[in-house]
Amino acid sequence: MKDYYSLLSEIVREFIEARFSNLALEMSTPEILADMKEKELEKEALQILTELLPLTDMAKFAKVKPIGEENEAAMQQAMRFVSLTQERKEESDVS
Repeated sequence: MKDYYSLLSEIVREFIEARFSNLALEMSTPEILADMKEKELEKEALQILTELLPLTDMAKFAKVKPIGEENEAAMQQAMRFVSLTQERKEESDVS
């Protein structure tokens, strides 16, 4: 379980680092959340991080064992966060 949440956290942090040009892999969860509050994120995206990152920390460091439903929900939240915050390419007009 620890490995699952460690990897999920790393993937989300790598995405944040690449997308928002910060040092998310080197930052604590509170630092990331404070930094992300300054970005123009949709409310849902910020809420997802506020729930997801502390859960991954608890599973990694406090040896909390989330139940099966939480494991799947955490993955879905991570995917939703990426979907909400990924850069959108503008469609070019074809003339």
